[in-house]
Amino acid sequence: MVSSRRIVLGGVLGLVLTAGLQAPLLAQDSARVTSTARWVAPLVTPGSPAAERARAARLLGQAPVAGSLLQSASTLSPPPGGAAGLALLSPALRAVANSDLPFSFNDGALWAGRGVNLSLMAGARMHAGPATLVLAPELVFSENRAFQTIVYPRTGAPQRSPFASPWYAPPSSLDLFSRPGADSRAQVDPGQSSLTLTVGGLAIGAASESLWWGPGVRNALVMSTQAPGVPHLFLRTARPLRTPLGELEGRWIAGTLTESAFFDTLTSNDHRSLSALALTFRPAGEPGLVLGLARAVYGEREGAGLGASAMFDVFRRVPRDVAFAGEADARDQLLSLFGQWMVPAAGLEAYFEWARFGRLGSLRGLLESPERAQGYTAGLQWARPLGRESAARVQAEATYLEPSSAAPAAVEVSSYASRSVPQGYTQRGQLIGASIGPGASSQWVAADYLAPAWQAGIFAQRIRWDNAALYRLPAPTYLQHDVTLAWGLRGVLRFGALEAAAQASLQTRFNYLYQNVAESIENFRAIDVRNYSLSAELRAFPAAWRAEPQS
Repeated sequence: MVSSRRIVLGGVLGLVLTAGLQAPLLAQDSARVTSTARWVAPLVTPGSPAAERARAARLLGQAPVAGSLLQSASTLSPPPGGAAGLALLSPALRAVANSDLPFSFNDGALWAGRGVNLSLMAGARMHAGPATLVLAPELVFSENRAFQTIVYPRTGAPQRSPFASPWYAPPSSLDLFSRPGADSRAQVDPGQSSLTLTVGGLAIGAASESLWWGPGVRNALVMSTQAPGVPHLFLRTARPLRTPLGELEGRWIAGTLTESAFFDTLTSNDHRSLSALALTFRPAGEPGLVLGLARAVYGEREGAGLGASAMFDVFRRVPRDVAFAGEADARDQLLSLFGQWMVPAAGLEAYFEWARFGRLGSLRGLLESPERAQGYTAGLQWARPLGRESAARVQAEATYLEPSSAAPAAVEVSSYASRSVPQGYTQRGQLIGASIGPGASSQWVAADYLAPAWQAGIFAQRIRWDNAALYRLPAPTYLQHDVTLAWGLRGVLRFGALEAAAQASLQTRFNYLYQNVAESIENFRAIDVRNYSLSAELRAFPAAWRAEPQS
């Protein structure tokens, strides 16, 4: 087993060496800097400080407002034009430490459990003519210290792992582990790797990189960075397609989902197919407005390969009648509509995403019960310059994925769970969608001071975890909701060739795992857990670190 100390030392050594090579360049002329930036390049990922900085620049009117809502490392970090070349990717080291409970949001291949959790990404980018190859594997480590969990009830599904989610026994099922085993874990993940061939305005290729679809800052309902990247083939627009009515962007992927090692002992259902499509439209004359839609269809399949027929599932209708696991046409789906309106003159951005989970059913059913199997995210950002180069920013976002209280718990399927596909909408035991998890809701606010070389801010969040699970308990009460209240500080500092980001938070989780014995409002006994979380990220950048992602 690889020790956390060795991973840290290796990551820090790589960062220091890269910074040492680049630091002298700060005093060199721009031609020399540009030359060096060709062989040392950062890899900007969705949600990273560089990606957030680019979004803030558009909001403040410091950059063109037309940013993409279909993001990945390959689109945020396009190779420079010109002759063929090779560039080393600046290493990135991320560490997350949790005192008592897991607290992991949009960490990709890294599952931030209790204890120390580390991720180190490095690699290279090669481009020649229309082809670009990015090799960006990640080494991840989780100390995975013990914490209280509830063992999966083996009754009715003896093949399930004791680490499988206790709340998702058939028929509504989900591969969302409570804990990835009892030991520490270290593994190498393909990370943000991709191979892209660009032909005119289209790009085709294969990738394992994470995708982020939609305008959300904390939660994306169909594609997010919460789970490890899905190995997939893709066809996308290489640049916006201009039409008389406006600009179009699109991305179609076909990939293979893998079951976690902590779900069941069956080997016949370890892989599923995924076919997904996202389109956005920016009306002519209103560059700050973007409207989009996304659909994902996933289903059972044998083997890890991708069948040709499954690639086109996103264009096919999923029957309204439920096909249970193992039956013909065992597929399920998600559908979302989203939009963003950015007005730099007012420093204001508003965005939304609405999703429908599971089989769509009839139009009549949608009109009669629009609250069934739905979820949404709504958010605002406001920024105002405070000086020549500094600004203040306020962010707020709310996500709601809780089941309808009007539907019986026995028939209501939680978001991302499925009656047709036992593993649901997951990759290796983590959700591909919203980071707060199935059946949950959250409210998040933040305020930051933005300066050229640093930023600092505060944030607060409330999460009500998986109300769908609560409603399925034998005798749920309104005093049993599992709720986390969190607040904290965050900041980013750029110095020389390094960029450091850190966040510290204090959380109190009330009624952990719905453990509450309530006789009355005045007389109840609950299990509350306090958790401290500290995360830090260190990246090495070429001397021209001010170059932002070309989203």
